Amino acid sequence: MLAPPLLIKAHRWLGLVMSIALLVWAMTGALYSLKPAIQPQPIKHAAPPQTLDLRTAIALPTLLADQGWRSVQQASAVQLDPTLTAYRVKLIGNPIARYYNVMTGQYIVAGESLDAQRLALWYSGQGVDQLTQTQIITTFSDDYPARHRVLPVWQVSFADGLRAYVDPSQSRLISLSNDQQMWLTRLFRIGHTWSLGQIDWPEKKPIMAGYLIGMMLLTIGGISLWMLGRQTNTSFIEPVSMARRWHRRLGSLLAVLLLFWAASGLFHLLRSASPQSIKPSVFLVSHLSGAAWQQAVSQPMARIDLVSLQSSQPDQQTHTGQTAAAWLIHPSTAATEPKPTTRDHSVLSQWRMIDAKLGQPLADGLSQRVQHVVGLYTNLKPTQISSVALRPSTEINDHWYSTQIDQRILKIETQTDDHLTLYIDPISSILLAKQNDTDRLESRVFAGLHQWVGLPITQPLRHGLIGIASLLVALLGVLGLILWGMRRYSRQPL
Repeated sequence: MLAPPLLIKAHRWLGLVMSIALLVWAMTGALYSLKPAIQPQPIKHAAPPQTLDLRTAIALPTLLADQGWRSVQQASAVQLDPTLTAYRVKLIGNPIARYYNVMTGQYIVAGESLDAQRLALWYSGQGVDQLTQTQIITTFSDDYPARHRVLPVWQVSFADGLRAYVDPSQSRLISLSNDQQMWLTRLFRIGHTWSLGQIDWPEKKPIMAGYLIGMMLLTIGGISLWMLGRQTNTSFIEPVSMARRWHRRLGSLLAVLLLFWAASGLFHLLRSASPQSIKPSVFLVSHLSGAAWQQAVSQPMARIDLVSLQSSQPDQQTHTGQTAAAWLIHPSTAATEPKPTTRDHSVLSQWRMIDAKLGQPLADGLSQRVQHVVGLYTNLKPTQISSVALRPSTEINDHWYSTQIDQRILKIETQTDDHLTLYIDPISSILLAKQNDTDRLESRVFAGLHQWVGLPITQPLRHGLIGIASLLVALLGVLGLILWGMRRYSRQPL
């Protein structure tokens, strides 16, 4: 049975239109399969352990008042070394936090830079003599993409080209990178996701969706032509005949794969969304009492952070938003390092919260905090929150978020019809991921059909197969262009 001429002509012209996009997607997909081989890996996967004993230290509210500050954005304590503990204070409008000796109140020059170096050395395993540069980063880039969510961070560079991005506010590593990783990310961003910068251009999604639909139609057309078994009597010179023969062979071999890649890519594109941001909290120093502080530091602890509970009305005199504050205390016990097999409910219950103004223990403080952060991103009522657990960040199955260490996050499940789940940073309240039933379906489809997750093979082998398949798809596109060019040269009608 001969194939309809209109189908043949449509397949050829659609292939010509899609050829550049197909080649770029295939080549950058093959390059990106190399990522696991060149991705620097941390030596340590958890923050440096510390035990804070602040019972004889200067009260942090007293220090803040003595400095004459009216409000702060962040306040915590950190153990810089076994003999030096410092208060870390971040002021509004200043990306660099200030560090003070907890015993003397003396300002530590370049304290956050020193803290960033300490963390970078801990996570990377590098030596002090390898340090070359330390700088604050306030914008996303190819070396530190927007999927990491967190800003500002510190970039610590080493002599061998390794760069560590650390967040001193929570003593965590965000990312490790080098020049190879940066160029791979840049090429993938430009060629595979069509992003001209860290912020997508508004026309990108409909144009890319149109190309993906065109790719699906092109594949379906090729499958139809193959099934019809079209026979041609047109004579060609041998190179063109060989190109056509291999084009058909590769097309029949890769057709289903191309259809799966295009369909899962389209589903992924339609479900993609920019991460939601929130305004940083503003804590009035006058609302932080010394009595509450003494109550909070009455025993040694692993961490202490100033966190928000609920927003209040704007201050009529300063026109800045106030935030009800509490001290969040992580106990210095073995429970702070839960085993991966636990559900972490016991760890969550051991967190203490103290009202930063009244000094009263907040038995329902965690519940108030959860309600507060959920209210920042949704319109849900407190009764719609079904469960809260402290989970490892590696549990997040989200393509737009990545982390190289195992940090603890709040997993908040709700009783909505679509079973909305929020993954929130417990200290900063940053939304790391937001998933409903459709998002989870998209994640499974994308992981299975686009990234081949689930195959009973090792990850290096899986990435190698993806790279080979991507190169074959690129070869298919090249053969198609050769055929189109030869037909044009021989002046045969398309």
